Amino acid sequence: MDLPDSPPSLWLAKYGPYQPEPSLAGDISVDVAVIGGGFLGMATATALRRRRSVGGYRLLTPHGSVSAAKLVYATSAYSHLFGELARLQAPAFTYMIATEPLTSEQLAPIGWAGQQGLEDARNLIHYYRLTPDHRIVMGGGPVGLGRGGDLDRDSDQKAWQHLEQHIGWLWPHLYGIAITHRWGGPFSVTMDLTPALGYLGEDRTAVYGLGCIGHGVAMSYLNGEVLADLLTGDGDGPAARQCPFVNRRVISWPPEPSATAAKYAIRGYLQAEDAFREHLPARAKRRPGDRPAAPAVRSRRGCGGEACG
Repeated sequence: MDLPDSPPSLWLAKYGPYQPEPSLAGDISVDVAVIGGGFLGMATATALRRRRSVGGYRLLTPHGSVSAAKLVYATSAYSHLFGELARLQAPAFTYMIATEPLTSEQLAPIGWAGQQGLEDARNLIHYYRLTPDHRIVMGGGPVGLGRGGDLDRDSDQKAWQHLEQHIGWLWPHLYGIAITHRWGGPFSVTMDLTPALGYLGEDRTAVYGLGCIGHGVAMSYLNGEVLADLLTGDGDGPAARQCPFVNRRVISWPPEPSATAAKYAIRGYLQAEDAFREHLPARAKRRPGDRPAAPAVRSRRGCGGEACG
């Protein structure tokens, strides 16, 4: 693939698509209930109750309830909505665009034969892939922030404009290509920018996973194995033993307004470090009229959506 000064480095295996589950109807009992999102056809819980007298948990839905002995919080960027997880992470926002389908003539200079998913090596990364109908889907770059647990930041015209310009910077012959889709969404950020998985509570009947910093789809396969180890084997399984993020001490976000100030400070530092690494060394080596060098690109086979972010 033809990218400016961007050698590929990391490859990840491709996994199959998610399969939807049937909707819940009536009252049922299960060994483990999962609170999370991303699966079509699953029930929407309206309340969560701890059954202190008999143990376990009860989730209420519009059409019934689920009683469970154990609980998984697969809530990622929405974890702050649950009291015990409220300050372990904060939502930030990433934005994406999709181009119109590329013609064979437009694809030829790029050499994107394998439809690999790619990301660059910035702190605030760009990630992109080629869809089966030959659209370029690109995301990343500017990170959106809100105050507290604000989740109403899915739109950002400046971020989308930046992504359009970045496509033209990578591949000048695509400058001005039509953009057919624009969207955004939250991802989970811990204060030390490191994922966290572990038990919630002394009885070890609830586990959580959060703070994937935009790499949740790629990490979810491993995270699922780790959380299964925690629930079924007291953390003694190979996935949990080998994962460095299990039951670690998580630095909590401070109360507002300090949390919002901290988020903007961290983003500002990451932006400044990106600018220093990309522009200052490049200027010393560039000749007049040269295009600035791009940072290295990590290549991922088959990642998509948030996976590349």
